[in-house]
Amino acid sequence: MEVNQYVHNYFFTVGVDASPISSTTSGVLPDNDGAGHVFLVDNGTICGENFGTGDAMVICLIWGFIPDYPSYRKVNMSSRILLNDPECKGDEVSINECPMGGRNCSSGESVSVKCNEGNTFAGFSVYVSDTEDFKSGHACHYHAVEEIPSNTISFPCITSGRYVTIFNSRNATQLPSLSEWAYINICELNVAGCDFGFYGGECSRCPGNCLDDNCHVQTGLCSGCKDGFTGPTCTTECSAGLYGPNCSLTCAQCRDGESCNNINGACPNGCSAGWMGEQCNLSKSRFQV
Repeated sequence: MEVNQYVHNYFFTVGVDASPISSTTSGVLPDNDGAGHVFLVDNGTICGENFGTGDAMVICLIWGFIPDYPSYRKVNMSSRILLNDPECKGDEVSINECPMGGRNCSSGESVSVKCNEGNTFAGFSVYVSDTEDFKSGHACHYHAVEEIPSNTISFPCITSGRYVTIFNSRNATQLPSLSEWAYINICELNVAGCDFGFYGGECSRCPGNCLDDNCHVQTGLCSGCKDGFTGPTCTTECSAGLYGPNCSLTCAQCRDGESCNNINGACPNGCSAGWMGEQCNLSKSRFQV
């Protein structure tokens, strides 16, 4: 997921367990007959002759169950057999994503699948990064694999970035409530942040003299100041006799030793004798013939 704003808080609504995938997407109808029969959207069935574990895993995910250890068997049905030999790996979300072997179904038998319930989401991390290499960014949140997450998760993350990555990995676990497979099932992700030029929990406007009108997303401190100003929030004018970027320039020959304009170095009341120009830095003698 890519965001183009400064981020300071996240709100998650997650599916603790898997949820059914729409038949429009999956190509498979929900199991409404209670027998585990697999029906296709176009009023047919899948051949059970070469049906395997990978195929059963995909069917379980489509129905809203975990893909772990599904069981399946051949059944005699009168429906038309439309798919002869899907060769699913087990991580597809649609039966139509599975390669088809192309062999004809000689048995005339369909298939029935039995699935298990469980949790696929515990043990996830959230990163915010400026590039797609999310692990090089800021790790905002980690949820331990031993804890079943609630359906609503909210946590602060004071940082900035373009990409929000939700990373779910699954190592070997003996916890009976967890699937060995990692699948992310998110109902809603709300990223609350401030636009460019604003900061803090209330998204206050950055100090007016910050360079490029931008500041740190959390503290409001300026990374640089506009000409003529200095200080953490750029509210301090240059000291007398200095002006310009970072107050690094020295006023020239202003009349009566007056200080120049802190921004552009102009002398407010003219120049000392023998000098000319808005900043009084041009010697008249150089222009005499």
